[in-house]
Amino acid sequence: MPRPTSTISQARQDRCCRVGEITADDRRDWVYDLVADDGLRFEDELSRIGYRSGKSCKAREVDSYFELHIEQGPILDAEGRQVGIVTGAYPTYGMRVRFEGETAHTGPTPMDLRHNALIAGARFLTAVDDIGWEFAINDGKATGARLAAWPNKPGILSETALCITDVRHPNPVTAKVMAEKMRRTAKASAAMAGCIAVIEDEWSWGGDVFSSELIDIMRDEAVRQGCNWCEIQSQAGHDAYHLATYCPTAMIFTPCKGGITHNNKESCEPEDFIAGLNVLLHAVVRRTDR
Repeated sequence: MPRPTSTISQARQDRCCRVGEITADDRRDWVYDLVADDGLRFEDELSRIGYRSGKSCKAREVDSYFELHIEQGPILDAEGRQVGIVTGAYPTYGMRVRFEGETAHTGPTPMDLRHNALIAGARFLTAVDDIGWEFAINDGKATGARLAAWPNKPGILSETALCITDVRHPNPVTAKVMAEKMRRTAKASAAMAGCIAVIEDEWSWGGDVFSSELIDIMRDEAVRQGCNWCEIQSQAGHDAYHLATYCPTAMIFTPCKGGITHNNKESCEPEDFIAGLNVLLHAVVRRTDR
């Protein structure tokens, strides 16, 4: 496995420190430099398939955006609901953290001289999971989603580890508290393993992003059509969050068996979608005819 090389160049980091911010070009180049586990570089692969363009990506004029999606959770199926009218999204914060250590032999290297990045990453992931349990009583969730170490071989302490984590909670204030705990945990986990933690990227989404006008239209249609429906919060990432920065957006959920998703057991029958599709169709027509 090749060594991960996904950091902003040193010259660019130095310049960013001087001006006090990372520019859009810096972010773009950082993404271009990302390298997959199989060694393929993002920008090179875009060029290979013809998707590397010099044109800027500008949003077109959009009147509104409606999205229908399976719930990706158990509520609708457990309650026998046909439709979920999405009124908001759990505030969510994610992080990509790189731990820097030092390679050494696992045999003769004393414990107090070790700088094992793999251990720093492992401590971080389990600590983030603990944050989820701390806030679980009110439906808070924290996830240690990825750990990639280098050289990641028997007999050698790892020099680098990359981790991806996130936290989410229905209460926006609590979600911010969880996010701050996650940041502090990264530094603490690094210190316990004699390593350095670098937060390479942070992102967030969620909150009250959906249009109240479109939500009202969908409520009216669900009632008019006699659906067994409820209001519901989204807990996963969706395109509608990003479109909401350009135009009014709304979401409709339909049930999936047991709420199982991103899994080979994910299952929905055509009849699971009928009510949601009818609400979607008539809501779009009403928006168009306004």
